Amino acid sequence: MNQLHTNTVSPEILSLLNELMKDNEMHNFRLVGETALSLLIGHRKSIDIDLFTDKDFNVLRVFEKLHDKYAYIQNSFSDTGTRGYIGTIKCDFFNHNHLWLDNPVVIDNIRMASVKEIAAMKIYAIIESNGKRLKDFVDIAFISEFLSLQQILSSFQEKYKGFTDTLALKAMFHFGNIDFTKPIELISNEFNWTGFEKRFELMLDNPNSVLPKLESKTIAYKQKRGRKL
Repeated sequence: MNQLHTNTVSPEILSLLNELMKDNEMHNFRLVGETALSLLIGHRKSIDIDLFTDKDFNVLRVFEKLHDKYAYIQNSFSDTGTRGYIGTIKCDFFNHNHLWLDNPVVIDNIRMASVKEIAAMKIYAIIESNGKRLKDFVDIAFISEFLSLQQILSSFQEKYKGFTDTLALKAMFHFGNIDFTKPIELISNEFNWTGFEKRFELMLDNPNSVLPKLESKTIAYKQKRGRKL
């Protein structure tokens, strides 16, 4: 992971990311979520920008500066951040109220959360969304090329104090709530959702092992039942 997989994002996203990373207002922020993971490991296309910090910031001031400099249009805001668009690109800026596990990964001046950090955040996202977002499960499956299941669970517990392995495992291995109607555009060779289910079973059967490379381009959107724990 010493170069960005720039084929996973549009030129417009990459250009905007470079601008935001040079912006003094953003110096405590780093890219997280699917776009960070896609740029790091090259597994699928991503279409938005999520910039998170662990520092308190003045949401109104940041919004005004983003609006003035980038024509940022705000859809919603709270005490911890703002959601909106720069042009057609969805951009969120948040204090996520949790300490970082690692220093940012910096490649070509793009500050990103580490794969370990993203793994923890993906488990949290699965729990928070009640397991509805297909992309979170897909991302975890690809993360298993770099981290074992035990490492993923350990990073989750380290970042989100008070959550148990049991809760995380039940969330990860229950597929019954997944919304399969939202497409995922993967980069490599083709296989179907059954392949992802088998991947999760392999993770569970080999919790201390980093798994072989998983290659995919498209998913057959056929819902399956999750494995019971």
